[in-house]
Amino acid sequence: MFGEYDLLISASIDNDFDSVKKYEGEISQIMSIYNIVTNKTDSYDNTISSLNKELKDLKKSAKKPKEKIDASSTGYFVSYADGYEVLLNKEKCVNLSKQQILDIIEGNDSVAKPPNSAGKLLKDYSCKILMVIDNDERVVQGLYLKAMLSASKETYNVYVDSVKDTGDGQSIVILSCDSLDEALVSERVQRIELVFDDYTGLKVPREAIRFNENKDKGVYVILGQDVQFKKIDIVYEGEDYVLSKNTSNEDYLLLYDQILLEAVKNGNDE
Repeated sequence: MFGEYDLLISASIDNDFDSVKKYEGEISQIMSIYNIVTNKTDSYDNTISSLNKELKDLKKSAKKPKEKIDASSTGYFVSYADGYEVLLNKEKCVNLSKQQILDIIEGNDSVAKPPNSAGKLLKDYSCKILMVIDNDERVVQGLYLKAMLSASKETYNVYVDSVKDTGDGQSIVILSCDSLDEALVSERVQRIELVFDDYTGLKVPREAIRFNENKDKGVYVILGQDVQFKKIDIVYEGEDYVLSKNTSNEDYLLLYDQILLEAVKNGNDE
């Protein structure tokens, strides 16, 4: 039995829960036999009778399903179906035209939900993402990117399968993703943002940026009852904000500094 204990502990450490259940059963069986052999227990008849009665009661309380739907194959069940499953599968979606994609996005090509459908089965966790974008030389076939979707706070790793120029300043982009989750299957049409580079820093509104007498670029922050100018070290510039390097240098903007948006009239602003 000590061997089973060792195997149980090893399986528990490895998070092998199927093996944990197996070894628990084997240990329980050995201990039951041991209890009878050593006369600690005369019989398990009462326990078996009680369990059989409980099983019988549970079977009586179980209700028959109103309807039965047989699955044609095995897979991961998703309780959501919108009727596009036939058209928008991984094999057929690569042949869709720009107009077909736009019709689906704008809701002009609505389809009826299949009758008697309880959901759908997915063979694996991979999926295709189709986009129509303005031509962008940064988006090329064979590139690995990150993507953010409107229905999720997660960032997904994607691979650019193909980029097809439609001849009118736009392209059809097909992405592969191996992280299919609830957010991806719950909404057929979503906004997507491609991430080309990652930057880490303190977000500073452009309207708060000022210059001091030394022409240093920075912001004014509130420190108690005082207002102090602190420099910023820009690592990325967005449309209405910049990212300043996160540092411990007190001459620069720090993580918990309260940025003042209003101009400070001390003769140093430009």
